[in-house]
Parts: sequence; C-alpha cells; structure tokens
Amino acid sequence: QLSDNGGVSVAIGAGSGFINDPSHKLEEINWGAQTVNLTNPGDNFIYIDVNGNPYITSTRSNPDNYIYLGYAYTINGNSDIGLISSNPFYAGNYSNRNNNYLSKVVGVMVESGNIVSEDSTPLHLSVNSGVINSNLSEYNTGDTTIITK
Repeated sequence: QLSDNGGVSVAIGAGSGFINDPSHKLEEINWGAQTVNLTNPGDNFIYIDVNGNPYITSTRSNPDNYIYLGYAYTINGNSDIGLISSNPFYAGNYSNRNNNYLSKVVGVMVESGNIVSEDSTPLHLSVNSGVINSNLSEYNTGDTTIITK
C-alpha cells in the first residue's frame, strides 16, 4: 500500500511478496512500514528489492528482480506528488495463471486425429488416436471405444 505523505514523501505499508533471489530461487520477502522520498522528476516506479528495501527508478524494472508496489508522478519541479497509484503485480506462479487463462479462453485444441465415429454397436462411439494441446502442453491420446451413452 502506497500513500502520499506530503511533499515528495511516500509511505510504504508493511507487506510481503515473492521475488527471485540472486541464485534465481523464489523467495518470500517481508518488509516493514517505511517512508521514502521520490527523487525522480515525473515518473517514479516503486519496488521492494531482495533485501526488503525500497527501490525507486524512473523506468520500469524487471519484475523478476523486484516486487512492484506502484507508481508516483511528481510535479512542480519535483516538490509535490501529482499522482500516486498503488497497483502491485499479482503474486503467484505465472505459468499457472497463464494456463488458467488459456484454458478459459482457448480450451483444448485438437492438433491431429481424435476423429469421433459411431461403431457397429448402437449408441457407442469410437475415437481414434491423436494429439491434443491444452495449457501449453501436448498430449498423445490413444484409440478408445469406451464412450457410451
């Protein structure tokens, strides 16, 4: 949580988040409430680094290396805050979030095979082998005749 503390001072609320440590392992970082001064005229992107310290830059940084907390824009020759937005990135596994999105939007896609046909027994279906794609993964399917109504 970010809030205007007067002048170019920003209050950062205590919190926790996940970040890649220097050995590229995902690590939970906790930080206490603190106050920082914005040093960049105009754009100020506000992050927490791997040590739990605030990091402020005038350009976006790699979200793998910092925990993004929000953005502030200074005005009047960098003497006041004109805009402050506390909009942290979602925590969690990107791959899982991406797969969840793809399964809702695209669903399962047939790459080849998987032709459905009626077999000789009434109300029985057969599906031949093939390849399907789901959640950025490829799956081989085998022949099956156990689909019944």
